[in-house]
Amino acid sequence: GHMRPTPNHTGCRPTPVVRLTWSSPWAALPLLLAVLGIMATTTIIATFMRHNDTPIVRASGRELSYVLLTGIFLIYAITFLMVAEPCAAVCASRRLLLGLGTTLSYSA
Repeated sequence: GHMRPTPNHTGCRPTPVVRLTWSSPWAALPLLLAVLGIMATTTIIATFMRHNDTPIVRASGRELSYVLLTGIFLIYAITFLMVAEPCAAVCASRRLLLGLGTTLSYSA
């Protein structure tokens, strides 16, 4: 594992693993904001889909709007992976989805 020096630099000791847990107060606010953001994004996507053929939605650039909203959704969703127990699948998903979400948002 990962080691760090002892205070007098004569040996090594393990580095403690510090991470967020689902019950942590430090995780509560980001998780709440992520849920609210996902709900708002989903509502906007549903509204866009319901009025997909109206002149206002067509003028706003339907396809680019859907790409942007998908990126925003992914960025909110990554919050849950950041709090989840680290494992190979979670760590790979964090890297993939965070990069994909920001790329989609910036490209739209």
